[in-house]
Amino acid sequence: MEDLVCVGITHKEAEVEELEKARFESDEAVRDIVESFGLSGCVLLQTCNRVEVYASGARDRAEELGDLIHDDAWVKRGSEAVRHLFRVACGLESMMVGEQEILRQVKKAYDRAARLGTLDEALKIVFRRAINLGKRAREETRISEGAVSIGSAAVELAERELGSLHDKTVLVVGAGEMGKTVAKSLVDRGVRAVLVANRTYERAVELARDLGGEAVRFDELVDHLARSDVVVSATAAPHPVIHVDDVREALRKRDRRSPILIIDIANPRDVEEGVENIEDVEVRTIDDLRVIARENLERRRKEIPKVEKLIEEELSTVEEELEKLKERRLVADVAKSLHEIKDRELERALRRLKTGDPENVLQDFAEAYTKRLINVLTSAIMELPDEYRRAACRALRRASELNG
Repeated sequence: MEDLVCVGITHKEAEVEELEKARFESDEAVRDIVESFGLSGCVLLQTCNRVEVYASGARDRAEELGDLIHDDAWVKRGSEAVRHLFRVACGLESMMVGEQEILRQVKKAYDRAARLGTLDEALKIVFRRAINLGKRAREETRISEGAVSIGSAAVELAERELGSLHDKTVLVVGAGEMGKTVAKSLVDRGVRAVLVANRTYERAVELARDLGGEAVRFDELVDHLARSDVVVSATAAPHPVIHVDDVREALRKRDRRSPILIIDIANPRDVEEGVENIEDVEVRTIDDLRVIARENLERRRKEIPKVEKLIEEELSTVEEELEKLKERRLVADVAKSLHEIKDRELERALRRLKTGDPENVLQDFAEAYTKRLINVLTSAIMELPDEYRRAACRALRRASELNG
């Protein structure tokens, strides 16, 4: 595990502009990093809020690798690097604790490295573990429960007031970014239909296309209020655009008796004072959405210790797995070395067989090979620290007894 490093910069250390400058734009850039730093493996994780490089074989050049990203890049080594990856996958390092998207981004980074051929066995292990842990954290704790963004809070609010949204129609008044964000969250939840009204009809058409909805004329607002179950109003108007009389008339035109939920996220407010007093009409503001998001975020934060416990348990497991990987590599290296010794001695013996006595040649080959093996093992054991050297000697003694 000590061979793994993570270097990076996140929203905690840099503004969005700085993060944008730190990004690697091409697959070739990743391959260049692997080649120029002599890495055995590399995974690049890039999101709006972070640029991080996870690498094998860069322990001695970690700071140099960090400088490639940003002057303020941090460096984490060994278990700290793996623990950081686990925290990222579980959503503990996100701006919105427990967010779902980061787990998809970690999986995407892993898949990209696999496609580029920059995954070694150690990185395969820690990233697979991280992805599985991210899923477990969300299944076994409440770290991702509840809406913490304005858009998802609007969905939660609408479902509280109206129940399932699958048979509901949403009217978006205004074509700004905030209204689009809230409307998209409602669309993603599976509402039946989306209507978009804006004073500039062309902008309504554009937003309706993005949402998969229908553009309607602003001067026909009352008719479309009558068709709607949820109204998201987010214009930039300096005065109310949804009036008491408009809402009363819309209710009279409805072909059913059902409530209208109006979510007013404009500043100043789009909904005229008094609309909230109309029967069958519920008016909520962006402040209500913020309260929902804040309460849910606080509940998520209370789940952090549970997730951290899962992380520490998984860290112990992955340390054991990486140690076994290290042992397998050692055995493979020793086997390779012994085969090389055998090949050299065998080549020498084959040359001597052309002129020498076969029995003597084979005897000399066996003695030379045995001597070289003993020298290799003895030298390796004597270089070990005392406690390991004693353990190795005990293991050799047991092997000798079994062979005897």
